[in-house]
Amino acid sequence: MGEKLEILEFKRRLNTNKDKFQNHLQYVCDLFSVNGDKYIKRYGYLGEEMVKTFIEMEKLKHKLNDLDYKCESLKSELLVDNNIDIKERIKDMVGRERILDELYSGGFLSSDLWEIIKTFFWNERNTVKYDLPKWK
Repeated sequence: MGEKLEILEFKRRLNTNKDKFQNHLQYVCDLFSVNGDKYIKRYGYLGEEMVKTFIEMEKLKHKLNDLDYKCESLKSELLVDNNIDIKERIKDMVGRERILDELYSGGFLSSDLWEIIKTFFWNERNTVKYDLPKWK
C-alpha cells in the first residue's frame, strides 16, 4: 500500500526545508567564498534520521492509541464479565435517568446503548390517561 500519508507529508515538508536551506546556504557560501557541500550532506543525514524518528514516533502513537482503547474497553468488560444488565438493574432505582447519564459520561455505555435504554425508560414512564366524555 505504501507509506502513510503523514509520513509522506513529513518527507515533503523536509524536502521543502532542505531546498530552502540549500538556497540560503548557497547565498552565504557565495557571499563569503566558502564551500558548503559538507553542510548539505550533513543536512541530508540529519533529514534521514528525522524521517526514521518520525516513523518510530508514528508507531508509538498508534501503540499508545491501542493501549488507550484497551483501557477504555475495560469499562464495558466489567459489565459483560459480571453479567450486568443495566436496564434491569436500574429500572426500579430512584433517579434512574441521572444514573444512566452518569454511566454514559463515565464511558460504561456506548451512545447507542444509552439512547436505547433512555428511550425504553421514556416509553415505560407513568402517564396520566384522561378519559374524555363521549359526545353524542
